[in-house]
Amino acid sequence: MNTLKNDSIYIISTSLNLGGSEIQAVRLANYLSKTGKNVEFISLKQGGILKENLEKNINLKEYNLYSKSKNKIFPKLRSFIWFLRAAVRSRVNFGDRKATVVSFLFHASFFGFLLTFKKSNLRHIVSVRSDRFTARKSKSLILREIIMRIVTNDSYHVVFNSAVSYRKYLKKFKLINKSSVILNISESGMIKIEEKKFNKKSIRGLYVGRLDELKNIDSLIKSFQFIDNKNITLDIYGQGALKNSLDDLIKNNNLSDKIYLKGLYKNIIYQSKDYDFLILTSFHEGYPNVIIEAMKNYLFVISTNVGDVSNLIDEKTGILINGFDPLSIAEAINKFESLSQDYIFKILENAKKKVEHKTNLDTISKSWLEIV
Repeated sequence: MNTLKNDSIYIISTSLNLGGSEIQAVRLANYLSKTGKNVEFISLKQGGILKENLEKNINLKEYNLYSKSKNKIFPKLRSFIWFLRAAVRSRVNFGDRKATVVSFLFHASFFGFLLTFKKSNLRHIVSVRSDRFTARKSKSLILREIIMRIVTNDSYHVVFNSAVSYRKYLKKFKLINKSSVILNISESGMIKIEEKKFNKKSIRGLYVGRLDELKNIDSLIKSFQFIDNKNITLDIYGQGALKNSLDDLIKNNNLSDKIYLKGLYKNIIYQSKDYDFLILTSFHEGYPNVIIEAMKNYLFVISTNVGDVSNLIDEKTGILINGFDPLSIAEAINKFESLSQDYIFKILENAKKKVEHKTNLDTISKSWLEIV
């Protein structure tokens, strides 16, 4: 393993949009910058709501590597050519400078591989954020897994944020001597338990995340046909390709007075004192930021049993959904509605203690510093 040590660190992320992996990339960049490292950030897309979260002393390089016009000839091929050209230009610009490159998400990791391949002055740390390598419309992609096998084998180190994905790929990708698990960096909770109030005549649910097929939001919407308490409403925060179809689904099921698409709101979890529960219905996750943040802010969590969720949620800290279909989701919501207020408060306190113990910032930060 290359033992190169230096203070120049480049963080690569697919974008600066409001996603869990992107948030982690920004938080890591900010933390390393505060420790005195010379940090630069590369975003493969221009713009993004998280851009303003980067520390002012972090130099940001933005590319525009994705074709926006579907009407032009071969948009995917053109995007791939732009992608390769940008990687080659970055590779040339680095010259012989020594640096550590840390990549988040599939495209960023492939970019990092092209940038650092056979460059002894550059080392690549790949951050794997899920138990599957997927596109927005697929539960798994074999080609992506093959590419990530090549990328990770060429890397200096591989960081998993999920014990499930670590166990899955440790031997499969032959990463036994060059990988570790480092949990997500999370901020302290903003909401006090004294601010929480529950009223069964008006129960407010919250979903936060991308609006794509892997999040299974259509089943979440359909579940409201089977919910016993008609006073339960749901606010959905996020953006994505399914926005229009989800809006139609809500209208077609006569749920416009129950479920609301609220768009993008950066800090909603930290201002969620008036919400009663957070729900996550994904087909797959790694170690979800949104669940950690909810637990730190005394927000009851209902989630499908994916990724490392079961390491956070059990009968003492929340509710696990027994399946992905609308009826299973409704049963979990009905179960929450049946809990007494005293029992809910007990679960909120247990959840807060558990997540605070698991996400100790000193331990997480030390682990990253030892690698970079």
